[in-house]
Amino acid sequence: MRFSFALRAVRGCSNRSLGTNTPLIAAKAAGPLAYVTHEEDGLLVEIDDAADLARSINRAIGDKYLRSHLVLNGRTQYEKKFTKDVFKANVAALYNSLMR
Repeated sequence: MRFSFALRAVRGCSNRSLGTNTPLIAAKAAGPLAYVTHEEDGLLVEIDDAADLARSINRAIGDKYLRSHLVLNGRTQYEKKFTKDVFKANVAALYNSLMR
């Protein structure tokens, strides 16, 4: 069986990873903490903690329900907040509010 995981800790990448239909595992850095809810749409691990990262990867591999839960909720978050259409709508709304 092949597993694919989105392992991201770089600001600006984790949100895109939510849309990849893979479980998101990210460091508890400022970026991911702003929109990843631990055990709901991703797993958050301590920064620079390889053991915590390994535990989270093993949990996601070994727990089919958790993996499916993270993927479904992650995809939902992505569709609500991070698609190009959502971005364009947010930029247009900001522009319109500034022009008033």
